[in-house]
Amino acid sequence: MTEPIAAAHPGWPRFRIGLNSGAVVVGNVGAAGRRSFASIGDTTNLGSRLMSAGAPGQVVIGPQTRRALADAGGFALTALGAVPVKGKRDPVDAWLLNA
Repeated sequence: MTEPIAAAHPGWPRFRIGLNSGAVVVGNVGAAGRRSFASIGDTTNLGSRLMSAGAPGQVVIGPQTRRALADAGGFALTALGAVPVKGKRDPVDAWLLNA
């Protein structure tokens, strides 16, 4: 997906992306002297785990995001099948978002 860009800029960092859709808790977290704005919950955690399932330059999406993209149309996906993810008893279906 990002190979042409990476080839043109060999010194640039390569990233992986994990996308998952669903409910989260969003807000400031921490004490008065050290706060950060965060998104917390199973949806966020699964997105992070899906990111780990991809290679640099890949975008891996979960089932809820796949359903949302299917409704939007025009997105090419490659099924990865059921991917084992840390913190989940059962594997989670995942897809690669293609360019």
